[in-house]
Amino acid sequence: MPSRTFSILMSLEPALAALSGFLFLGEQLSLAQWAALSAIISASIGSTLTIKKQ
Repeated sequence: MPSRTFSILMSLEPALAALSGFLFLGEQLSLAQWAALSAIISASIGSTLTIKKQ
């Protein structure tokens, strides 16, 4: 796995932590935070789907 792809996938950790806080702890997220989470998740999905097999 390329290091660029790995780093993008590692950026999902804070996004998953924020989603867990929302779901399990009842924390509130602002519109900007939801937008940031969706951007991170979209980048991770796009990076994963475009990996070139060698």
